[in-house]
Amino acid sequence: MTMDEAAARFWTTVFGGITAVGLIAGGIYTVIEYESNRVAQARNMSLQLATAKSQAQQSLLSKQLELCLEISDAAATLAASTDERERKQASDTFTSVRRGAFAVVEGDAVLTAVTNFENCLEGKCAKDATVATLAPEIVTQCRIQANTWNVDLPRRNKR
Repeated sequence: MTMDEAAARFWTTVFGGITAVGLIAGGIYTVIEYESNRVAQARNMSLQLATAKSQAQQSLLSKQLELCLEISDAAATLAASTDERERKQASDTFTSVRRGAFAVVEGDAVLTAVTNFENCLEGKCAKDATVATLAPEIVTQCRIQANTWNVDLPRRNKR
């Protein structure tokens, strides 16, 4: 069976049109997939950055809490102990922590409490202040700073 020239042109045009529609649809699909993947990659990158930031903050907050506990313990020992060896060890710890990593992670209020305590240790106490009254202030300021981290510390028993 043979086709006449008009029928052949008709089918050539139809198949050419179908091919063109297929190419256009494929191109549109490719663009849509590209944009979808680009948006997904951007979202994934944003999530990775947020995760990395959170991990870095968690590490810093953990170090802050560790150093606050260490300097608070040293201050409490200096304020309460009468054992000279214990006091010397606490003084060394206090000075080491204060002059070292603590300077990187301390907040302003904690810094003030630690500085006031340190000044009082050196005999430069503010009016009505003593080492015994200033040591708990370090703990208080560390707790206040920790509360800004959204960390639930246990309630403190008042004595």
